[in-house]
Amino acid sequence: FHYEAFFKSGLTHLIFFSAEVDPATLHLTHVDERLPSDGEWARIRRLADLHGAKLMLCIGGGGRSSGFSDLVGDPVRRLSFIEEVNAVLLTRELDGIDFNWEYPQTMIEWLNFGRFLLELRSALGYAPAVGREHAAGLIGERHHRTRVRRAVLSMALHPHSSIAAVLQSARVVRSLDYVHWMAYDHILGTEPHSSVEYAASVLSEEMIGLFSEATYNKHSGQTHEELRTEQDHRRKLTLGIPFYGRHREDRRREPETYDRLWRSIQQWARKKHPAWVEGGAEFRALSSYGGYSFTGYNDVKRKMRL
Repeated sequence: FHYEAFFKSGLTHLIFFSAEVDPATLHLTHVDERLPSDGEWARIRRLADLHGAKLMLCIGGGGRSSGFSDLVGDPVRRLSFIEEVNAVLLTRELDGIDFNWEYPQTMIEWLNFGRFLLELRSALGYAPAVGREHAAGLIGERHHRTRVRRAVLSMALHPHSSIAAVLQSARVVRSLDYVHWMAYDHILGTEPHSSVEYAASVLSEEMIGLFSEATYNKHSGQTHEELRTEQDHRRKLTLGIPFYGRHREDRRREPETYDRLWRSIQQWARKKHPAWVEGGAEFRALSSYGGYSFTGYNDVKRKMRL
């Protein structure tokens, strides 16, 4: 991965995938084996600082989420886990934590997750004050702690019309800085799995309107009584763009990487369209090849304008 090239090109947040909640012990696991080694990490950290990029660690993911339910349902284990996450954040000089729990199954799990995020938000980035490095129970004693790093919290979710109300009701969205809207792998017949039209549909008012606290409170009949301004969490949404292709007819085929697709397209173009210039309009307009659909250059630009 050419870190410096991407940072120079404007990459703002780089999320490393992924640590896990160990389902047996409920401890944070797979951190060191899935992050670059200390020496390489120091180099990446320097480059990120040089170009103003943030480095984050994802916890969870598809097939990596089995420990979340038991963890967030146990108040004591939650606090222990938060200390572990905070220790990694401080040691690695991370800028934030991303969660990819696939998926909470009940409202109880969502409510527990909301409590967990609130506790995490209140502790993340804090270190013991000088002279209290060995004190116990510091999560509940923030007046004895010093904030040494500001931390970003984000969560990845597949779009659904009911999710905004769930995030509001469970008070999950309040603790988050970003909600990554995974607008891909939408399989409908032989249509592209991540078209511009689909991306536009998941950003419609019908889908995201309830991310606004004012709209949610009106919709749910709640009265805003707290001494705080109603927040519009729609501004926290980021649109997920898949940098891989999926076959439009044979869904059993594995996704194809952009690298392999691009190499195949280059070979095809040299034979069939030798006049095409690399980086030219013809290449930029492509969004399918060999039965695979993907988000090409022009479609990326169109999605960024949504």
